[in-house]
Amino acid sequence: MKKRIFALLGAVVMAATLAGCQMSADSAAPTATPLPEEILNAPVASPEDTAGSAEDGTAAEPTATPDADLSTMVDKIYAEKDPGIMVSTRAVDPADTSWLTYYTGLTDGSDLDAAVASEALIGSQAYSLVLARVKDGVDATALAQQMLDNVDPVKWICVQANDLAAAVSGNTILVVMVDTELGITAQDLVDAFAAVTGSDVTTLTRTAQ
Repeated sequence: MKKRIFALLGAVVMAATLAGCQMSADSAAPTATPLPEEILNAPVASPEDTAGSAEDGTAAEPTATPDADLSTMVDKIYAEKDPGIMVSTRAVDPADTSWLTYYTGLTDGSDLDAAVASEALIGSQAYSLVLARVKDGVDATALAQQMLDNVDPVKWICVQANDLAAAVSGNTILVVMVDTELGITAQDLVDAFAAVTGSDVTTLTRTAQ
């Protein structure tokens, strides 16, 4: 029964998203970056299906636990500046090229120690905040610029981010993409990041095409 409920909820969310696309069909809609194949091909599952481990015979958790320090920093950023939407923070595995590129724009995660992505729970809201910690000796500013240059602001269905920025504090990189119609700007989150780190940050910007 629970599986059917989750499947139904998933169908409702997808229908709402597609309806939003239909309504904006008269305008030039951006082309979304496809999600990695493992999520596209995954069956709808309930929490009971994804909890547990191989030892007890149930399916293992599909995603890793987000890095504790970076996740805590995300929470502190939101305490400084509430994005005003429902978001979820998840781990980004530097070794998983598909998800790494989807969230960060990078095709090689060898310079990263850890990364997390906080994105809107509703797919029709263009919002993404990524925090990454670089390894010792890596030029964090150069890597932040690479991420900002290559991250895809039209990866969502029907919507796109029109405000992008990156910031660097020590060995930590922030990359933000938002649709300003949500009532928040990339600079709002850069300022919150600076407040949390308690230091001057190097800020990079990019104009959305």
